[in-house]
Amino acid sequence: MSSMMSKLQLHASEKSSLTSTITSLSDQVSSLQSSLTSRLAEIEVLKNRVEVTSRNNSILKLDNAQLIQEVERNNLLITELDEEASSIQGSSIISPHSPQLLKSYTSKISKLETTLHHEREQHNKSLERLEEKEGEGREKENAVIVMGHDLREARRREEGLIKEIEQLKRGETENEVRGEGELERMEAVNRNLNKGFYVREMAMREEIENKENENIHLKQQRDLAVEEMKRVTKEMCELMVAFEGGGWVWKGERRGRGWRCWGRKTRRRIIRYDRI
Repeated sequence: MSSMMSKLQLHASEKSSLTSTITSLSDQVSSLQSSLTSRLAEIEVLKNRVEVTSRNNSILKLDNAQLIQEVERNNLLITELDEEASSIQGSSIISPHSPQLLKSYTSKISKLETTLHHEREQHNKSLERLEEKEGEGREKENAVIVMGHDLREARRREEGLIKEIEQLKRGETENEVRGEGELERMEAVNRNLNKGFYVREMAMREEIENKENENIHLKQQRDLAVEEMKRVTKEMCELMVAFEGGGWVWKGERRGRGWRCWGRKTRRRIIRYDRI
């Protein structure tokens, strides 16, 4: 009996340990799922940043194309102005006899030189802006490269977390199967124990019924013995009264623990017989 109880306690402790193991594995899975969710949110943020950077790069490319076109136009304008200035200077050299023409050509040349200087400044500023835009574009490209590397790293970590979660799920399933097998085995042991307890209980009940029947039989025998003692005592009293009273009729009654007998005339004659 004690060995069965110890086995039952051992099975209960194993069941509780398996339940705690399953609970801890479930907690680990939930924590990994929460971390995976946070990493997925970070990945979405990185994707959005990459999309914004791509749009900015496309905008920068358009700006760079516009700046390049503007620089080309400025170069063409500068070339035209240089050609016009050289032609004007050549004409002034060829015909120096007209002062008014020379003056007008000189004013045109000064205006053209001013315009050329202004266009060259604009051209230099456009080149500087283009270089700045290209520098920003390179920085953004580097940022995109870094973000792509971070994205690949995040994806790699995500794949690792997914594999770890799958392993934990497989382990949890195996533990559940093992726990179900242990529970079935413990239930079988409990059924066997309950069956043994039932058999012992039925045997004890049958034994108790037999003892009760035996006690009833003994009580009946005791009652019969008491009645027999009463009858014997009555007969003895009758014989004693008949012997001492000369055949007088006796009368007896029970008083206390014995019988009191007396004759019809001599009430002083008392014979006491204690009960057994």
